[in-house]
Amino acid sequence: MTTKLVGRDAELQVLSGLIARAGVGGSAIVVTGEPGIGKSALLAEAEAEARAAGCRVLAATGVESEAQLPFAGLHQLLRPLLRAAALARHLSYARAVLADDAHAEAEFQAALRADLIRWPWLRARLELAYGSWLRRQRRIADSRLPLRSALTTFDLIGAGSWARQARAELRAAGERSAADEPPPGVLSPQDVLSAQELQIARLAAEGLSNREIGERLYLSPRTVGSHLYRIFPKLGITSRAQLGARLGQAT
Repeated sequence: MTTKLVGRDAELQVLSGLIARAGVGGSAIVVTGEPGIGKSALLAEAEAEARAAGCRVLAATGVESEAQLPFAGLHQLLRPLLRAAALARHLSYARAVLADDAHAEAEFQAALRADLIRWPWLRARLELAYGSWLRRQRRIADSRLPLRSALTTFDLIGAGSWARQARAELRAAGERSAADEPPPGVLSPQDVLSAQELQIARLAAEGLSNREIGERLYLSPRTVGSHLYRIFPKLGITSRAQLGARLGQAT
């Protein structure tokens, strides 16, 4: 190690040995001591030699305000690694969903083999995309397992809009979740709604406003609202957001 430090040959020799071994299995160097004894200079020399040897160097410096915080230095060290890991996971998702049909399955499987325990939402998105791709390839039976897993995760973490997408994909794959089933004794929408009410309910489920529904059916917005007010209790629901799932039972 070429250095301008004077009188630190023994310490520099120890650091050189640690850096040489780091190339095999990694290594950690912790320098402690009283202020003013040259710790920063030693670490700077070690960092320069490690980088010259092709090592990736992560450095953390203790500060007095964090002295009582457990693992404060470890958090500093791992932060760049965690950011890089998250980016790698998102890139693997992008590669999978953008791949052509000849390569998509290999990309999905590679992405799902990664350690995603810290990213449940990303894993569920991958499973949803993979299950949807399998269904589009007419591999209906194969598509259900990743879709079920995605739905379970979305429900657990409260990702409602994603859960609705997963349920819709499962329905398209010929499977209904428990949330799709009407309560005992509840009739199907066709049994309880008139033809006009059913039409209004379907348009509302598509996201149309009362005014837009009225323009299509030549009704006033107030009349549409009155119909919806009567439709909800007939279907056993309380809001427009529930219409899609409830009407899905009729398809």
